[in-house]
Amino acid sequence: MPPRIPLYRIASLVLALTVLTPGAIAAKNRSSEAQPVTSGQPFGTYESPFGYQLDLTGSDWTYWPQVSEHVSHPDIGGERWQGAFVSVPACFTDWRPGKEAVRYALLRAIGHEYPTPGARNPQPRRIGQQEAASWERLLPREDELPLRFRYHLVNRGDCTHLFAVWTTLDDAALDTLSEEVIDAVSWSKPNAAADPVAQAWFYNAAGLYFHNAENHLDAVKGFALAARLDPQDKVYINNTASTYNLLNRYRDGLAFMQHPDIQAQSDAMIQGWLGWFEYHLQNYPAAIDHYQRGFALGSLSEDDLYAYVQSLLQQDRADQAQAVLDQHSPRQPGAAAVQAQAEVARARAAYQQALTVLDEADRRGVHSPNLHLTRMDVLGDMRDYEAVIAYSDRLIERGLGSNTVYNYRGDAQYHLERYREAKASFEQALVLQPGDRATAEYLRFTNAQLGKGDSASINTPIEPVAWPALTPPDEVSDIDGYDSHYPLTVTAYHYDPARPLKTTEVRHIQVHDTAGVNRHSTLLARYNPLSERLYINRLEVFDEDGERVSSLDRSSLYIGDAEDYDQATFGKVVRAPVAGLAPGYRIEFEYTLEQRSPAERFPFERLYLSGQRPIGLSALYIEGELDDLLYNQTNAPQPKKRRNSLLWTVENPTPALWEPMQVDDEDYMASVVVVSKNQWREAGSDYRTRVNEVILADTPELDALVATLTDGLAPDNTGARIAALAGYVQRTLTYKALEFGVRGYTPNPPQQILQDRFGDCKDHSVLLWRLLREAGIPAELALANLSGPVDPDMPSIDQFDHMVVYLPEWNGGTFIDATNKNIDLLGVAPDGLGSTWTLTLGERPALVQVPALSPSRVDIRRSLSALPNGETLVRESLTMSAYFASSLRGYFKDIEPRERLNWVQRFLGENGRPVIVETLSVDNLDDTEKELILTLNYRVGRSAGQRDQAAVIDPAYWERYYLSSHYVHDRQTDFEIAYPLRLTSRITYPVEDERTPEPVADQHDQSRFGHFRSRSLADADTLTHQFDYRLEAGRFSANDYHDFQAFTLNAIDALSRPVTRNRHPDQATR
Repeated sequence: MPPRIPLYRIASLVLALTVLTPGAIAAKNRSSEAQPVTSGQPFGTYESPFGYQLDLTGSDWTYWPQVSEHVSHPDIGGERWQGAFVSVPACFTDWRPGKEAVRYALLRAIGHEYPTPGARNPQPRRIGQQEAASWERLLPREDELPLRFRYHLVNRGDCTHLFAVWTTLDDAALDTLSEEVIDAVSWSKPNAAADPVAQAWFYNAAGLYFHNAENHLDAVKGFALAARLDPQDKVYINNTASTYNLLNRYRDGLAFMQHPDIQAQSDAMIQGWLGWFEYHLQNYPAAIDHYQRGFALGSLSEDDLYAYVQSLLQQDRADQAQAVLDQHSPRQPGAAAVQAQAEVARARAAYQQALTVLDEADRRGVHSPNLHLTRMDVLGDMRDYEAVIAYSDRLIERGLGSNTVYNYRGDAQYHLERYREAKASFEQALVLQPGDRATAEYLRFTNAQLGKGDSASINTPIEPVAWPALTPPDEVSDIDGYDSHYPLTVTAYHYDPARPLKTTEVRHIQVHDTAGVNRHSTLLARYNPLSERLYINRLEVFDEDGERVSSLDRSSLYIGDAEDYDQATFGKVVRAPVAGLAPGYRIEFEYTLEQRSPAERFPFERLYLSGQRPIGLSALYIEGELDDLLYNQTNAPQPKKRRNSLLWTVENPTPALWEPMQVDDEDYMASVVVVSKNQWREAGSDYRTRVNEVILADTPELDALVATLTDGLAPDNTGARIAALAGYVQRTLTYKALEFGVRGYTPNPPQQILQDRFGDCKDHSVLLWRLLREAGIPAELALANLSGPVDPDMPSIDQFDHMVVYLPEWNGGTFIDATNKNIDLLGVAPDGLGSTWTLTLGERPALVQVPALSPSRVDIRRSLSALPNGETLVRESLTMSAYFASSLRGYFKDIEPRERLNWVQRFLGENGRPVIVETLSVDNLDDTEKELILTLNYRVGRSAGQRDQAAVIDPAYWERYYLSSHYVHDRQTDFEIAYPLRLTSRITYPVEDERTPEPVADQHDQSRFGHFRSRSLADADTLTHQFDYRLEAGRFSANDYHDFQAFTLNAIDALSRPVTRNRHPDQATR
């Protein structure tokens, strides 16, 4: 039978975090060297055992005696009116986790995040002759003034010191307080070692940093060191064991747990981990011994119970396993305990009893993948293979079709000698888990029964392009943090218009760690079998000494469908398992594609010399007939030219990055564009010639349809007639994407489009174009590109992946994209195409630029009333247009009407304060020519820390959503504001219960990104807060992103200030 999904022990990673507010969880003991102080005691001079002096004699600073209640392992803290500081040292003597991990640990000690959200003003400075890093943070608070923090970090030998200063006043006050503290620091030689308890805390915190970054190898170092220093702390032991388990390093985990200081403790959790690791190492007698002790000491998890029972079953002790279950199974067993019960019954050949146990669990709603597999195991033991197939089919129909489920299905089909069905199941299993050797072995056996498999289509040799010898650099830049890199990548073409185009791809991959092994355990080569042939020329693995470990096994190759989300495709993917791969090894992979017909021309290609991970040397080589080629390059040098070849090489190109609001890839990555020489008019005419017969096919239905759709509209009311025809296509056709290429270039005939009532972008555009022609309205088809910019100097229709309709005489030239079901088609430029180039396909094809995107408008009206129970009643309406309205329309259309209120409830509740939505209405949802209007009433609970009962805080949920910008630490790429926005809010606070809302101070900001203004207007009955925000489209440098974040944060801050409701002076004594 196929292998079972491993059942992993559930053990959470725990780190006690503190925050700088009263009532926080207390930190574990401040360091023992700290001097006792009393509240209000003047600070004076503090001699730190960590090698510095803090002299605040004569200042307003006093000692902060409660600092240890709020900060984990501080050295010293001080306070004064509206301000405070703390000094926290973190010493790493046995392990250097790196700058980022140390900063994470230190800021966690004061309850703060790192990287710092909204970090600002980063700058180096000197503190007492020591280099220091400094940055700031503004921390808004709903019910109080925001906190302004400034962090200073100084690295001295094994220790890093954090000096954090904060205030509730303004930036000038923060400057003053910070300088007072920092100027008082002078350095000396440390006179005491770090407290082991404190050191353990910081090792654990650094381990958590790596755990969150999924770098579990470094995480376990920190956790294990923490446990060694403080072995009485079960958190550190559990974190270490959990991570060894996560890494499947059971032997290392067992060695750790067997340390005398740990194993000697009489603790159920420790015995549980010892039993768990022994079980996974198949040391069943030892596992049984530890579990006996563990369950005697206390309760353990159901996963432990399962491992205990399995260990007994492996020793053929089914009766004792049943006794263990009888004693330790919970009254309402969960999935692991149910599985153990079924496995015991199965071991005793009590198959009906096992099925009864599983049926009862199913009735109670207890489900898990392992229970499904156990049921199929039992049915397989009963040789009821039809039942296995039926059950696996039900799982697949429910969306639970994992690699293992398909393996069970294929195994049952194989036993019934349904080899073709089994082959399909195993192929799908490999798609779900590429590189699974057991599945590949099953498929090999199944193919043997069929005679031969699909792999025959990729086993015809193709001679590779003879690319030139290239020497990668000795060192590849910035590979830290990656699980692998490419010393060498080559794309090589042989181009002869009279012969098929041939392409060879070369990838040399250096694997760093186990994550890299997993990533590259199967290599992929994509091709289109309708137009291409593929042959893998070489796949070899070399160890650290350069000795070959393995070579390509052609029998292991298998073919699956390419997965293009939401898009039909003819592509296939060849998957090549990589044998013998280990950390530190190198892969050399080479495959060749050859077109099935003569090239005639070189297709448009934008070839990136950058990749998803660092590359030492990246090369593009083209040989053959080069006279008719056009090419240019960005972020790459000119090619080396020879008589019949071109060679581009780039050392250490910038790898691909993802950052919010990012510019196009070619703007920062090395790339080359190549295409055969052509003219735009010729390219457009060629395409029209290719599709004319289809798009102009006789369609008698169109006359009557146009007459019906425009009935009652005056012939000279062109706008209304266009809107009627475009709206029909927008509402009637369902959009189904199909990639450009083969059938992708050619639309369906209009008659078929009308019958199908669905189609891709070409079908939408052709039908609308024909309707407009029948109505006598000038229109042209136009090719566009949604996935990137069009290079106007490289004429080729291969640049395009989309089709729209162009109205050259309407409003100076209008583009319509009827595939967008949620936007005003005539009111704004097509979404995603603003300011891009299109190729119009009229009598004289030409490049025409789409107008810039129009501003979206969001108008918010909100009334806030205080309820007697402390809640705030919000009556709100939103009126939206253009692209923001389109986006929200799409959300609501995808949600059933009865679920829309719940969706808004969840959306508003993400802010953290309790929200109850009472009513919701959505107007003009399907009428895209009108503005989208939301009207809703909801109640907002008072935040837990809100102290001023007379204050009302505007939740401003929608403004926060539309104005917020994502935090990026050390941004690398330029960014773009693609959608201009005009947002206005009018928030009213009525006079209630003889309490008058007090105006807040006006606020405004003007920047290169836009501007905002916030002001309050009061009359006898109402206070109105007016907020106007304007965001302009544009492109900006990476260095500007910090200012952009500050601009949006200031705008949100202007909305977030509490409004206080006070009684009139003459009512104060009533």
